[in-house]
Amino acid sequence: MIKFGIKNAFRRKTTLIIAIIGTSLGVGLMTTLLSLSDGMNKQLEDTTNKVAGDITITAADSPMGGLAGSFFGGGTPLPMSYEDIIASVEHVQDSIPVVSVNIPNDFFETPGPLGSSLTGMRKDQSDAAKSIIEGRAYEKKNEIIIGKELVRRHKFATGKEVKPGDVITVPIMEAIGLPTMQQQPTDAIPQGMTPEQLAKLQQQKKEPETVDLKIVGIYESGSPMIDMFFYSDPETAREIAKLKDNVASSFIAHVDDTDYVESAAKEIEAKLDDQEVPVTVSIAKDTLGDLNKVLDIFSTFLLAIAVVASVAGGMSIFIIMLMNVNERMKEFGILKAAGWSNWNIIASVIVEAVTVSLMGSIVGFLLGYGVTRLIDHMLNQELAIITNTLIIGVLAFGVIMGLIGGLYPAINAARVSPMKTIRGD
Repeated sequence: MIKFGIKNAFRRKTTLIIAIIGTSLGVGLMTTLLSLSDGMNKQLEDTTNKVAGDITITAADSPMGGLAGSFFGGGTPLPMSYEDIIASVEHVQDSIPVVSVNIPNDFFETPGPLGSSLTGMRKDQSDAAKSIIEGRAYEKKNEIIIGKELVRRHKFATGKEVKPGDVITVPIMEAIGLPTMQQQPTDAIPQGMTPEQLAKLQQQKKEPETVDLKIVGIYESGSPMIDMFFYSDPETAREIAKLKDNVASSFIAHVDDTDYVESAAKEIEAKLDDQEVPVTVSIAKDTLGDLNKVLDIFSTFLLAIAVVASVAGGMSIFIIMLMNVNERMKEFGILKAAGWSNWNIIASVIVEAVTVSLMGSIVGFLLGYGVTRLIDHMLNQELAIITNTLIIGVLAFGVIMGLIGGLYPAINAARVSPMKTIRGD
């Protein structure tokens, strides 16, 4: 009976191919979307694990705040005196001043609109400086290291490979402040200025003061979200950000035990409550937890699309099997006359449907796997993840589609009357 059902699946080559194509397209899309979702979730999980014991202190008026604010800066600079106050809190293992500045895409191009971030941090306090995979860590002013993910993003945007020894030119932030980026009002143009003089003045405004930075190393922490920044010593970052020596953009506090993160954060907030610059104290894992909730919603959305597409592809199994059964009613009548039971008929049709569906699922999985590898190649990173759970899930989904798609046609086949079909009624 099982052998009979499997053989029947290969009897009609054209319908078999159509059913496989219909099923494989849906399953291929499911494989691609779910593997990308798993990859993004793993990256976020790796990052969360790395910063689980971190507390971020930024200015209350920081436009981004939290973990993002510690990388991109902005807001009122914080006095360096905060470093000792934070370090005095119980369970705070290290208090790290951070100087952050954003580098626009005009000077170092990346796919995103925000540009890239340069973080100034003492070498002995920088995890990036301890994770060098090529070159060396920064040792003096105007030397920087770059994350492997930022190297990949720059290559994706420009086609150019960044390597140790390269020099990039970045602007002094104060020289290209917001007013110079906006259109000047007409009445701001000096009276009597010739068009040539006006063009020269506008050109001068567009050319900011710059500094050359030498890339001396590439780091890789293991989390792509952390590996998408520049790092330098604080003096270099302060020069670019036009900050004085006695201030920092933010502070990061490392806690010796993650069980005390929340209590330490509350104590830091209390001790800095009456200081001259108001602050926002945030726990890194909570910030990433909010991002994880958004990612969960997005993953659910991807799953819904994948399931709908797969079910639509699975409908081809139902239609093909229904057509096959209707064409073979006489055959089923003869089999029943020869002694086959209703269960034998139903089982043979379902085995045939599951065989076709499983073949379509296997082809679809291979198709989806190929697409994910192509995406990884284009992005130059391993974003998509093919897990054993995903493989088992895809194949199980194929079996379920075969069972559902073949059940109704199988019942129809079992209802056939041997005498009527033999007579041709």
